[in-house]
Amino acid sequence: MGRIRRATPLQFILLVPFRSSMQAEIACHLLAFSAEPQPEATQREVRVSGSRLAIRLSADNLDQLRLSISSCVQELSVLIETMQHILPPFFFVSPRTMNGG
Repeated sequence: MGRIRRATPLQFILLVPFRSSMQAEIACHLLAFSAEPQPEATQREVRVSGSRLAIRLSADNLDQLRLSISSCVQELSVLIETMQHILPPFFFVSPRTMNGG
């Protein structure tokens, strides 16, 4: 029996707020160059809007999408932890704290 192929792939969008647009831009550049677990079956689109990082994951089937989501979340977690240890502390201070509020 033949498989029915979807006209549009399944998609998952992850919005990640950062404290600054610079943090979001750094994360975007680092994630843009990382490879998907199955590049022939999934796509990753990374964009920044202000201090928000938007990651759109697309795949033809649910298993591929799940694998892509899992990989992306793990990679994002490591990236954020690494950024917190490497970047100067003022990158991770709330603007209110810096302004005395």
